[in-house]
Amino acid sequence: MYFKLLGTLRVQHDGQRVDLGGLRQQRLLVMLLLDADKVVSADRLLEAMWDAEPPVTARRQLHNAVAALRRSFGAAKHIVVKDGPGYRITVAAQDVDAHRFTTMAAAASAAAATGRTAAAVELLEAALALWDGPALSGLNSPVFEIVAARFEENRLSATERLIGLRLDGGDAAAVVPQLGELVSRHPLREETRKLLMLALHRCGASISSLRVSSRSWASSCRGTRCARRPASC
Repeated sequence: MYFKLLGTLRVQHDGQRVDLGGLRQQRLLVMLLLDADKVVSADRLLEAMWDAEPPVTARRQLHNAVAALRRSFGAAKHIVVKDGPGYRITVAAQDVDAHRFTTMAAAASAAAATGRTAAAVELLEAALALWDGPALSGLNSPVFEIVAARFEENRLSATERLIGLRLDGGDAAAVVPQLGELVSRHPLREETRKLLMLALHRCGASISSLRVSSRSWASSCRGTRCARRPASC
């Protein structure tokens, strides 16, 4: 089975998409997958399934949701097990795209640190290709919004690292459009602004670089008191 969290929640089994049922079953599954092959306490599951306000019948409903999830998995129902104070899903990290992303991003860092730039670029490209939309879409819960924000930060960091490697490889012109889009979406993200300024500078567009710096400075200082303007490159 393959579990997708980096986008809309999906499960594939033997080439077919698994029907996961209602929202609470989906939240239950995601909580188990975030700590794949580790015990997740019933209390944590209840908090996530009911937004920290479980009803009196919550534990019985949790039991029912687990049973329904097992039925959804058909012949693979044995992967969801009761274990001590909670439940555990017995899947390998490589079968969950979010964990696979983390592993590949770490491998890319190790490759870059030892001078294997091409390998690092390939790993980061493959890791970012796992995404097909905002993580954990549709779960509509503060618990998962926090997790999704952490995933998105990791995605942006990996994107910046990949762009940095491409810049070092002389691909400044190729990354400018992507950086421009990223700066538009995340105007206060300093590393992305620095990369765009560097790319523009290497393309010979130093005036444009200064304008980007000024716009970014104005945006980041809006509503605050800033004593000085940024220096040009």
